[in-house]
Amino acid sequence: FGYTTQLRKGRRIELQNVKVIIETPLEESEEGLKEYGFALSHFKDYQQRILSPELAEQSYTYGHRLRGYFCYQDKPVDSLAIVVQRLKADPESRHAYVSLWDNSRDLPEGQGCPCLVSLFFRYFDDRLTLTATFRTHNAMDAWLENVYGLLAIQRYVASQVNMQPGAITVFSHSISVSGEVLERAKMIAGRKETEEMIDAQTRKRIPRYDYHGNFAVTVDLETQELVVQQSYQGAVIMEYRGKTAEELEQQLAR
Repeated sequence: FGYTTQLRKGRRIELQNVKVIIETPLEESEEGLKEYGFALSHFKDYQQRILSPELAEQSYTYGHRLRGYFCYQDKPVDSLAIVVQRLKADPESRHAYVSLWDNSRDLPEGQGCPCLVSLFFRYFDDRLTLTATFRTHNAMDAWLENVYGLLAIQRYVASQVNMQPGAITVFSHSISVSGEVLERAKMIAGRKETEEMIDAQTRKRIPRYDYHGNFAVTVDLETQELVVQQSYQGAVIMEYRGKTAEELEQQLAR
């Protein structure tokens, strides 16, 4: 259901402003990742690199942008070290915010620009949460690799300030897959969804509910109307009715 767009690099299936909340960030097993064409060892290496300020031949790395790129009073700024200092001084601080985007360079040059553009650390509900914003994302490969990097960053800061890691929220302004890998992406998503929806004991399918609310679609045979009930935590908060799907679409959009 993505939007088909033609970029310079080729045809992409794109969505905008996608938000994912990982409530319990944990590494998957080597076997589980291998089944889908990924390697835990590769992600482990990536986790080490994302915490390193070193810059080799690349135009940028996230670790370098976080810990060695920006300068203050002629000294490299270690953003993660400053975040640790702020949270130690005030665990409720809302200033533990890091930007990786450099307007003075990235905007005029328009190349070699980081996809990860911001990190926000917040002590919430007795845990250290992390919200990350990405400018662009390749959903097929880069998204998962980036999440493993975020996990390493969150754990590093949490260990320094003696907090338990909490949820990781990932915003992707533009997230896409190429047309060439779309079928592989569908296969992986379908298999993963089936696994998640089967109860391990009863082997029955489990509905996946959205914490922000659910929509149940039925038909009122007496009035010959489509009926959509919007529920939140078990309570019906709104009901929509219409003769056609288009009518309901307009109501829901509003």
